[in-house]
Amino acid sequence: MGWIKGLSLVGAAAALLGATPALADPTALFGNTLRLQLADGSIVNFYINSDGSYTEVFPGGALTGGSWTETADQMCYTQQTPDVLPTACDPKITKAVGDSWPIAGPDGQAEQFSIVAGR
Repeated sequence: MGWIKGLSLVGAAAALLGATPALADPTALFGNTLRLQLADGSIVNFYINSDGSYTEVFPGGALTGGSWTETADQMCYTQQTPDVLPTACDPKITKAVGDSWPIAGPDGQAEQFSIVAGR
């Protein structure tokens, strides 16, 4: 899922060296919010949809979006708006609504993902 290279879901997959979540069962994200709290406290919300699309909402309201696909062991994301970026894939992990987990951002600072119920 890429998001920090201009803070896009696709760019983050590369920037976070695979630390972005790819759920073993992505249905936990449908109708819920994947939230990234950046080191400065700002929030990026990701909305993963059952139709294979996703949208990211950044602080200030900027939007990106694209499509996602899955294989047996990976989730792959392709940003299509506002710019097309190369597809980025990450290994699947197991997370559920209510889970939070720390990651190191591209600059090494602590950031945190969580899955929040609802949108």
